[in-house]
Amino acid sequence: MSRPLDVQETLSEILPSLYTSVSPLTRLDIDLSDFPMLMLGTSHELEHMLVSLCRNASEAQEGSGSVQLRIAPHRQLEGRRLKSGVLLPGSYVHISVSDEGPGIAPEHERRIFEPFFTTGRKHGRTGLGLSAVRSTAYALNGQIDVWNKTTGGACFNLYFPLAMAI
Repeated sequence: MSRPLDVQETLSEILPSLYTSVSPLTRLDIDLSDFPMLMLGTSHELEHMLVSLCRNASEAQEGSGSVQLRIAPHRQLEGRRLKSGVLLPGSYVHISVSDEGPGIAPEHERRIFEPFFTTGRKHGRTGLGLSAVRSTAYALNGQIDVWNKTTGGACFNLYFPLAMAI
């Protein structure tokens, strides 16, 4: 059952899972805002999404390089179209996971959230990770966006409404 979740406290609890989700050759850089942030959800849901995104970013770089995880409050003043949905005006917990890999091939952009779509079947990937991340984000009233960085690599952005403590 979803309830207000302290993002900073939860992140400190799941750090070991995050560090083991990336290759030993991948550096995981974490930037967490000091601003208190609550979102609706469970620690398991947040952990699952972050582990999947960090693992995916590490694998996209062939296991070496760096993965950047940023979590900060975000204020959206006007509606903004995302690649899959719309970010309405409001206050959000913004989670960003980016890498330095090759980015997402244009022919794959529309399919990356499809269940069982993967470009890494030869590496034993199932194609369920990003689909599950999107499903979980939507179940928590969140939005997800993805784009290729101009410097190389991909960036996944999750937006969850800031919750008030009950």
